[in-house]
Amino acid sequence: MVDELNLDLLPAVESVGTRAVAYFRSSLDDEGRSVEVQRDFVRRWAAANGVRILREFCDSGPGTVEDRSGLVEMMEEWVARRDDFEAVICFDRTRLGRWVDGGCAELAAVCEENGKTMLLID
Repeated sequence: MVDELNLDLLPAVESVGTRAVAYFRSSLDDEGRSVEVQRDFVRRWAAANGVRILREFCDSGPGTVEDRSGLVEMMEEWVARRDDFEAVICFDRTRLGRWVDGGCAELAAVCEENGKTMLLID
């Protein structure tokens, strides 16, 4: 269960940089993985690793990527256009949904092309 996850079990990631954006998503069948749980865990991890979260993006419910305005805004307006942060933090790959058939591979590639690290802290 997500509430039982221990931050001490996650390694510190020194290559992330000190500034990041975060993405959260809940769907209808997310038991124990509410946006609040994800946000709390990511914020605690960031604080423990000296990472400042500049902006948080959030979507809820099922749907396609076109239905996820938070994800689209993050990728198009922040990752592709801004250079004032180094990483995109997400609770786990399931929060990204089926952005492409290969899971989050395309999303990670877009981040890399724009000098960002995609960090899944599951």
